[in-house]
Amino acid sequence: MIPYLSMSDTIIKPKKSYELYMLLSPASFDGDVSGVEEAVGKILQKHGAQIERSDRFTKKDLAYNIQKFGYAYAASVYFFAPTESIEEITTELNTSDIEFLRILITKAQKRPKISTKPRRTKPKQNTEEMSKEKVAVTEANPKKEEVASKNTDEPNTKKEQNQKNEDKEPDGDKITLDDIDKRLDEIMEQL
Repeated sequence: MIPYLSMSDTIIKPKKSYELYMLLSPASFDGDVSGVEEAVGKILQKHGAQIERSDRFTKKDLAYNIQKFGYAYAASVYFFAPTESIEEITTELNTSDIEFLRILITKAQKRPKISTKPRRTKPKQNTEEMSKEKVAVTEANPKKEEVASKNTDEPNTKKEQNQKNEDKEPDGDKITLDDIDKRLDEIMEQL
């Protein structure tokens, strides 16, 4: 059997996360804002809000002047409150003795969770595999000294070049950069 709520039972209202952003007038800022923070906290708690965290007032330059002020002191308060109480909180903050330039209450954005787990990384290769890869890379890309020594032994005439190319035994399907360079040089000379 499902129990029904009677009128005497209290209904728990769902609370959502909100952010209150306040701009405090520089004329009312005297360096000690603990009284302002306490007054705002009392107003929020009066309407059933639970304060999650609050930031300190910091000096901010304004994009445009508000009531002839070029800067203000800004702070944020993050809190949980029933949706119905937001309008009441706003009106009470606007009618309070505190000289706010602006007040804005918005739904708080979900903050990303910070994971303490390390990121997944690729497994490390064996040192033998790494050394084989290095040998393959060095064979494919000879050092500059080796390339320079090969270039000094170049034949002078086209016939000598053709004979040298014919004398070379092909190493299977491997073509080195030197072979490509030589072939390009031959083509350029023919033009």
